Amino acid sequence: MANLDYSPFCVQESDIQALSLSGFKFMERLACDCGLIERQCFNYIYQGIIATIIGQQLSDKAYQAILRKLPQSFFNSPVGLICSIKEHELSLEKNGKRIIPLSNSKVATLKGVAHKFASNVWNEYQLRKLNRSGRAELLSEVKGIGPWTINMIEMFVFKNKNVFAKNDLGIKKAVLLLNDVDESECSPKEIAALMDKYEHLALQSSRATILSFYLWALNSLDKEKQETYYGSHKLN
Repeated sequence: MANLDYSPFCVQESDIQALSLSGFKFMERLACDCGLIERQCFNYIYQGIIATIIGQQLSDKAYQAILRKLPQSFFNSPVGLICSIKEHELSLEKNGKRIIPLSNSKVATLKGVAHKFASNVWNEYQLRKLNRSGRAELLSEVKGIGPWTINMIEMFVFKNKNVFAKNDLGIKKAVLLLNDVDESECSPKEIAALMDKYEHLALQSSRATILSFYLWALNSLDKEKQETYYGSHKLN
C-alpha cells in the first residue's frame, strides 16, 4: 500500500469570522455543526499531483481502495512510475491484462506528468516559486489535467486558502441547497451564473478554500440537519 506524506490544513476561528463578515452568515452555524475542519494536504508536489489525478471522478472509498493496490514507487519516483506504466502497457499488448487499475486516459495523464518530472521540465522548486496562474498554465500542458484537478492541487498541495472549486459536483450541490434551487428546474446557464456569483463572493473573502471545505461538509450532514440550511444563503 502506498504510504503518502501529509500535513494538516487546519481551519481557524478567524477563517470562520472572515467568511461570516464577507456575507456567508451561515458559516458560524455550519462551523458549530461540523467543528473546525482539518484536511490532510500533501507534503510533496509530485506525490500530490499523482494522487490527485488518480482520485479524479472517484469516491473517497474507491480512491482509497486503488491506493492500497498501487506500489510505493508510483509516488516516490517518476522513473519508477514510468517503468510501472511500461509494464502495464506491455501486459495490455500481450494478454489484455491490466496491471494498473486505472482507465487508459488516467494512465496517459500520469505518464505525461512522470515524464515532466523525470526530465526536470517540472520540479518542486519551480512549481512552488510560481504563482497560481503560472502553475495552472504549466499543469494544463498535460492532457487530462483540467480546472478541477488544478483547483484540487492548489488546495491540497499548495495549501492555497483562496480556491473555489465551482466545477466540483459536491460544491455545486451545496450551493444549490443553500439557495433552495432545484437543478431540474434551471437551465445549465442559470446554474453556471449562480456558481459564478458564489465564486466571486468567495474569492473576495480570501477564504474560498475554507468555504469549499464547509460546503463539502454540509453534504455530509444528515438529511434533517441539511434541511435547516435550505435557502439560508440566497443570492440575487
